[in-house]
Amino acid sequence: MLHDSPTGFDPPFRFDDETGELRANGKTVWLTEREAQVFAALLRSPGDVVDHGTLLEAIWGTRDVEDHHPIQVYVSRIRTKARELDGSGDWIRSIRRRGYVFHERDATLVRLTYDSRLIVTDIDPGDRHFLGWNPARILGTFFLLADGSIPHDNQEQAIQAVQTMHELGILDTDNTLNLRTGDGDVQARRVQMRSLGPRGEFQGLEAVIHL
Repeated sequence: MLHDSPTGFDPPFRFDDETGELRANGKTVWLTEREAQVFAALLRSPGDVVDHGTLLEAIWGTRDVEDHHPIQVYVSRIRTKARELDGSGDWIRSIRRRGYVFHERDATLVRLTYDSRLIVTDIDPGDRHFLGWNPARILGTFFLLADGSIPHDNQEQAIQAVQTMHELGILDTDNTLNLRTGDGDVQARRVQMRSLGPRGEFQGLEAVIHL
């Protein structure tokens, strides 16, 4: 297992970054040294975009490399080998002009718990950034990632919208939403929302964002 992967991140495989051994579903494949370095760099920030410069630095110790083609080759080889393990090989997603992101469809990126005023009361895991956001700056504040039926920039309107959805019994959802990132971008992620409290008495909200 990659020893410095984030606390709370439990991928559906076992990876030894020293030997390149990658195991899942009772099968084993071996990554080359370069492939293992790329894979390890992606696993250190699951769910976040890892830019080409970071991957180049992981391999050659410098970002001053104009040709990004080797990264594309290594990622392609990793996908091919991962496909031997789970049949899909879609753990790594390409983000055009930016880099790559590690994701696993059913793995949790972060769990946010809110009180009745939509103040974040708990973040799990709370020891690493997610989608470019710093948990330490979010905890104890009004903070919503999605902007739609529940506005992220007006707390009173957001509370009213959530209370109405709770009373109607439509707050519990499992959808793909466009989420704001810390660098001003937008990323589509699967989000599960669960209302806290009995019908007619909104006590809070739990939101689980998936990789």
